[in-house]
Amino acid sequence: MAISTSQLLHNEPSEPARRLLWHVLSLGEVSRDEPERHEGFDKPGVFLFAVAEGAGRLVVGKKEYALERGGRCWLLDLREPRSYLPAPAKPLLSEGIRFSGPGVEAWLEGLCGDPAFNLPGKAGAGPLRRSLRRLRDLLKKRSEGYEWEIHLVLTGLLGELAECRRIFSESRAGAPPAVMRVIDVVLLSLPGDREVRALLAESAGHLRAGQIILDTTTGDPDAAIQSARELAAHGVFYLDATISGSSAQAREGDVIWMVGGEREAFEQCAELFRSVAREAVHTGAPGSGSKMKLVVNLVLGLNRAALAEGLALAGALDLDLAQTLAVLLKSAAYSRIMDTKGGKMISGDFTPVARLSQHLKDVHLMLAATPLALPLSETHCGLLEKAVALGYGDLDNSAVIKAIQEASE
Repeated sequence: MAISTSQLLHNEPSEPARRLLWHVLSLGEVSRDEPERHEGFDKPGVFLFAVAEGAGRLVVGKKEYALERGGRCWLLDLREPRSYLPAPAKPLLSEGIRFSGPGVEAWLEGLCGDPAFNLPGKAGAGPLRRSLRRLRDLLKKRSEGYEWEIHLVLTGLLGELAECRRIFSESRAGAPPAVMRVIDVVLLSLPGDREVRALLAESAGHLRAGQIILDTTTGDPDAAIQSARELAAHGVFYLDATISGSSAQAREGDVIWMVGGEREAFEQCAELFRSVAREAVHTGAPGSGSKMKLVVNLVLGLNRAALAEGLALAGALDLDLAQTLAVLLKSAAYSRIMDTKGGKMISGDFTPVARLSQHLKDVHLMLAATPLALPLSETHCGLLEKAVALGYGDLDNSAVIKAIQEASE
């Protein structure tokens, strides 16, 4: 045996995945007991690997690195020629992933220099080996949505590498614009308008005509309209692409996109929308996605407050709360919020899934978005402000029940 690739799994990604997502080219093990040289590829891509057995040397350009088992892995630019030189009588067994995706050149620019990374675990057994197992399973089963799952796994792995290099620390604030230079579709999910505006201002010189900014941030519709107008002047599309659904629902693809902006850009992202949600609705002009999200969140928040008040009433009437929730779930009063928040309200487990203070921010946006009187939302706003004052702002939004219960104490 000289070079064995029998444990290597190759993949041919779909065209939408190749264009929009991180995708695997190949993964698995390669065994070498003699030198092997690779010429550089024409197209950008990366190879992330660790040494499973043996030892040797890696030569990239004029630089040479020692290869051995341990907590270290290596990230290589597939466009660069490289050579693997096994040590005498020590066949070199490596395990890794070759992958690519939008923005790969910017990631290489930000991460490379020294190709060695010290990830946790023996032979990169932490993030790298977990990712290898998960990716191999996804490629073998090829279940519906598997290419999006591959994208998420590789995104998480890149995040581990970025953390090693402190790419997104305050001292490396220039990284997001560098990524912006080459990505065709940029997805933003930030705490609020201020953060979105700051990032777009910082990235202004790096954006290109034809790029699409997909902003999932729940924010002021007027800010979305302004961002769309400013970016359109440079040929960049801005979509206020808000999402309705919890984190758990998002993991299952059980969410809906509400997207404002140019229909041309919306249609270009159709495959991406389908890969992560049950439906995507084009709501109209820029800002309309943000407006629709406020409407959805208004109804959702009031359903949650109504459930809290109903359970508080049941407690005051000495009814069994578990039985009360069971009846509500089967009654005409049912809403899906009972499935996710009813148990938390009864148990008092307010471990945050969505923070109460974040919804208060949304209610403030609702009240500011229109001169129309919203009496229920105004009452709801006061209830949430009381909950924050009582110290529940950083807890789950189901803690709104505490503001009701403590009002009568």
